[in-house]
Amino acid sequence: MPADRILVTNGHVLSMDPSIGELDAGGAAAKWEAITKGLDFCDAAIAAKDLQRLQGHLAAMRATIAEGEADGAKWEEIGNWMERARKLRETEQRRLVAMQPVSYTHLTLPTIHSV
Repeated sequence: MPADRILVTNGHVLSMDPSIGELDAGGAAAKWEAITKGLDFCDAAIAAKDLQRLQGHLAAMRATIAEGEADGAKWEEIGNWMERARKLRETEQRRLVAMQPVSYTHLTLPTIHSV
């Protein structure tokens, strides 16, 4: 995902890429379920000695795996952007702390009063 498609503001990652919203829509669990069912279908096709059906199920499983890999790449990029945002927040926090005036009142010497 190109950098110009993600905006980091106030510590939040905002996506301008509509495909990011699809990451949770399909969900990893649904993809794993589809692959598991695909394996069952492959087993049935092998038992029936139906090579054409087997090839179709394998193609569908490959497509699901490719979708999962694409989702993983998007999540990795989001993680990288979040890490960058965290480092930026920490740098900004250190800068703000460094700009604060330092109070030395606790270091003043006690005054001696004559009686």
